[in-house]
Amino acid sequence: MMKTKFQRADVNESGGAKAQMPKGLKELAEEYWDISLLLKEHHGLDGKTYVVKMQSKCGQTDPLFFPAGELENSKQEKRIIEELANRGGFGSDMFEPLKEFVKFKKILGETSEDDGSYKRYFLGQAETVGGEESMKMYERVVEHVMDNKTVFPTKTSNNYCEGYSKGQILDDEKSLRKYKCQTVAIVAAHLNDIYRFRNTKVMNALLLKLESKGLVFTNTDETRKQVTLGGKVQKCYVFKIDFEPPVESGDSNV
Repeated sequence: MMKTKFQRADVNESGGAKAQMPKGLKELAEEYWDISLLLKEHHGLDGKTYVVKMQSKCGQTDPLFFPAGELENSKQEKRIIEELANRGGFGSDMFEPLKEFVKFKKILGETSEDDGSYKRYFLGQAETVGGEESMKMYERVVEHVMDNKTVFPTKTSNNYCEGYSKGQILDDEKSLRKYKCQTVAIVAAHLNDIYRFRNTKVMNALLLKLESKGLVFTNTDETRKQVTLGGKVQKCYVFKIDFEPPVESGDSNV
């Protein structure tokens, strides 16, 4: 049975002078695992967030990534324990040391740089999704934009209306040079209204599958891109789309 005792230390949540890693906690938490804390833009969450990377020392299994906040969610505890047990030596008595270790790494600002495995993890998730399902999603997106052109005005029309428009067709010269094709930016919150995803992991796997086909454009760290719509920068999903947009009032370039 693994020992779970470690000497707690005074904690200053703001990272002040009293903050220090409890004696023996690092050795306990990392006995069977290499644990890193990344500060990344995690799929499905806004802005940069703390992401835990766990690599088993017991064998050649792939690393596991999950938001640090999931350690504070009792509903996620069983899932995390099961996933870690499948990849290496991990039992329920190891969860509390892991939780404490990650907490102190955050307090002390002990973050690590990604070695490229973070995006490879999500690309691996994409490989589990069939091409047929990803194309079904893409076709639905295209069909939705075609059938609802009034809420997807062209960039050159300046007709984007906050609260009504759901995205924008990026037909301006800058976007055409950047993507080398015609694209549509869909406000992130609206994508799930077009295609009902089972969960965020499936959604990002489908998007990465489409990215490999040249049908979606993503950032290095996440599937969403920052796009200026109506003078406001918003998180969007950018899809390749080929069609002639409608002539819109006030659009002298169409």
